[in-house]
Amino acid sequence: MNSSCESCRRHLRLILVLLLWLMPLAGLALAGQAQEASIIGQVTDESGAVLPGVTVMATSPALQVPQVTDVTNERGEYRLTPLPIGIYAVEYTLVGFGSVRRPDIRLTAGFTAKVDVALKVGALAETITVSGAAPVVDVASTTARTQLTREILEAIPTGRNNYYSLMNLTPGVRSHIVDVGGSALNDSPDFRSHGRTDQPWQQIEGVATASPKILSQFGSYVDYASIEEATVQAIGGSAEAITRGVQLNAIVKSGGNEFHGGGFWVQSGQRLQADNVDDALQAQGITSGNPIDKKWDGGAELGGRIVRDTLWFYSAGRVRTGDIVKLNVFKPDGSPANEHN
Repeated sequence: MNSSCESCRRHLRLILVLLLWLMPLAGLALAGQAQEASIIGQVTDESGAVLPGVTVMATSPALQVPQVTDVTNERGEYRLTPLPIGIYAVEYTLVGFGSVRRPDIRLTAGFTAKVDVALKVGALAETITVSGAAPVVDVASTTARTQLTREILEAIPTGRNNYYSLMNLTPGVRSHIVDVGGSALNDSPDFRSHGRTDQPWQQIEGVATASPKILSQFGSYVDYASIEEATVQAIGGSAEAITRGVQLNAIVKSGGNEFHGGGFWVQSGQRLQADNVDDALQAQGITSGNPIDKKWDGGAELGGRIVRDTLWFYSAGRVRTGDIVKLNVFKPDGSPANEHN
């Protein structure tokens, strides 16, 4: 009896440990759900009559399953949700009708795409691919936000430098610090919108990374090269926003069935630097300004599959340093001192 009770206690402790380990993961999953998207719509025939029973299938490299499917209800409506961000192809099939395929439907964070299609009566088993259709719009969100997709961040050379890059791409949002060629990589950004510099709210995958009581991202450093896309909102925050300042949410890249990786290295030296030290300054003992002593930024990333259509991984690392000589500050040996970041 005692041995049985002891065994029960061991099993209970094991269950409690597993629950404590899974609780943070569940919290992250709930936070991630807010960053997902949806595809909704209605299927009709050529006369405009609704078609129930249509199979709607969505495929995408962003899915961890081969496809996601739904069947239209009695009103011809369907809903595919939640979906991770990415590019989708949706196919509509019903016996006695020709199939329709809508490719290149881009879903961003929180985007609800409404895609309505009309099927033609046809005995042949053929699929019509619809290209050049009207742009898909978000029919659920009324917020005024700027969506910075992967294509935008990759097309702009400084798109992944820091949060300054994201703010410079958003109408009405600025920072008081000027970033030239990534010179402010190691600085904590301040967010300014419509003359207001307080109460910003920054998130990664819906998880807050700074306190609303401070004015900046102070003390929180992000690997901006790992950002897939970002949403910046200056005005008109929803009820989910706990502050009235700039709302920023970044989505991290994901792995996939194919292996992808990359690396980068950026470095700046002293050879092309100049100063304004003239004779008057030299007479005061100033031999140099505050040049860059050492500055570089490097990183690498790799993503792929562990189990096809089931389990993926993504990993990234980034190291940056910036040593700047401080004006009129000296080391014990008399040489100029530098500030290490």
